[in-house]
Amino acid sequence: MYDRGGGATAASSQTYASYHDWVTSSGLRQPVAIGDTFDLCGTVTFNVVSVGIDGTAAGGVSVSDENDRSVCLKISYGQFDVASCGDANARIEDVVADEIGQVEVVKVSHHGSSTSSSPTYVTTLAPQVAVFTVGANSYGHPSTTVIDRWENGGAALFRTGNADGTAADGDITITGHTDGSFTVTGDTGRTYTSEGSAPATPAAQSIEPACADTTTGRFPDIDGVTHERSIECIGWWGVTAGNRDGTYAPAGTVTRDQMASFVARAIDLTGGTLPTSPPNAFTDDNGNAHELRINQLADLGVIGGVGGGRYNPSGTVNRAQMATFLAQAWEARTGTPLPAGADYFADDNGNTHEANINRVAAAGLTGGTGAGYNPGGPVTRAQMATFLSRFMAKLVADGHTDYPPANPQPLPQDEEPEPQPAPDPEPGCVDINSADIEELQRIIHIGPDRAQEIVTLRPFGSVEDLDRVDGIGPARLQDILDEGVACVS
Repeated sequence: MYDRGGGATAASSQTYASYHDWVTSSGLRQPVAIGDTFDLCGTVTFNVVSVGIDGTAAGGVSVSDENDRSVCLKISYGQFDVASCGDANARIEDVVADEIGQVEVVKVSHHGSSTSSSPTYVTTLAPQVAVFTVGANSYGHPSTTVIDRWENGGAALFRTGNADGTAADGDITITGHTDGSFTVTGDTGRTYTSEGSAPATPAAQSIEPACADTTTGRFPDIDGVTHERSIECIGWWGVTAGNRDGTYAPAGTVTRDQMASFVARAIDLTGGTLPTSPPNAFTDDNGNAHELRINQLADLGVIGGVGGGRYNPSGTVNRAQMATFLAQAWEARTGTPLPAGADYFADDNGNTHEANINRVAAAGLTGGTGAGYNPGGPVTRAQMATFLSRFMAKLVADGHTDYPPANPQPLPQDEEPEPQPAPDPEPGCVDINSADIEELQRIIHIGPDRAQEIVTLRPFGSVEDLDRVDGIGPARLQDILDEGVACVS
């Protein structure tokens, strides 16, 4: 039970005093502090922007009024945001307005009291809907000035009731979606439907500029596969020669070392220059069949490893990482970064690779999955073919390379060996439920203190549960997942 902490005072209502006695005796109480963030079901994030139980609220404002001690929250579900600041007055709202920023819905502070809803707060948050929670009261809540202020700011107004005790909209249901769209519905049936949602992704780059004349029938196991033409295309260019048995294995996943070779070949075969004798970039790929390609991409700045001098060559490439491969390969090949894109997807918010996902979407190299981007989803060999076919087609369309190339030559099949099982020695999986403190420190961002906390917090149901560890937020958790060293048995 999260709340502001502290005890009941002489100014507390009997309702609060009863709640205080119960929550204290239950052992469920967990006081919050400014800056705390906690999740509901791993998808809804609550950010504490102000609470003043210790006498100091957001921005160092000294508070003694019970109302200004309120917990003030920004609640986010993908691109859908709600602000709720309890009974906070205008001076607290002014301090937190910029940190909260624009939201879709506001629960109006202090029941719409004349001491709440400062002009700065109203204009900064600029919600589509403002909800007043009001019942019978002798204070005149909500204030007509406050009602006018939100309405003049462009918000649709919903109100549970009126000061005289009569009903208005009654119980109000807010239904939000990760793309930012939402509905607000009252018991009366009055409904507000949001204006717009996440921007549509641009049209996908056609593969035709790079694949118009490619031959078919190269691989026997791709007939009818959604990405068949793209697979034929990268085979024709020489980006892949398939497996030694002549198949392509379209449903197979792509490892990080294999992806280095695929991307390096795409750069090379479209007229780019790869370093011939790059320095050894990583310690865990020595002797790997793809080591040269890995070092070439590292030297070009296309890849940066997973930390600690490691590349994790046997790790599976996910869709978020694929976006960064493509964005940085484009800059290495053309000398110009892909332009920044809009925030097209709700399910990549806070992901380490989000900016590159938006760039490759804006460039037409991906269109998402229809329900988002699925950043953690593994990249199959078939999908990889389409990513790279679009990459090469955009190079042709933008004038960075010629089509057809002067001499497309499939590379020898022994440059794409059969996948080998990952070795047991370093850098094998570190089981966060059983590893000792020293072993846990092989995981990126885990030092002695966090290793000790992991031991204390065990057991973990999944690697994603490491967000329970102090200091492991979304960005660091994504780094840990990308590294692929941590696991749960």
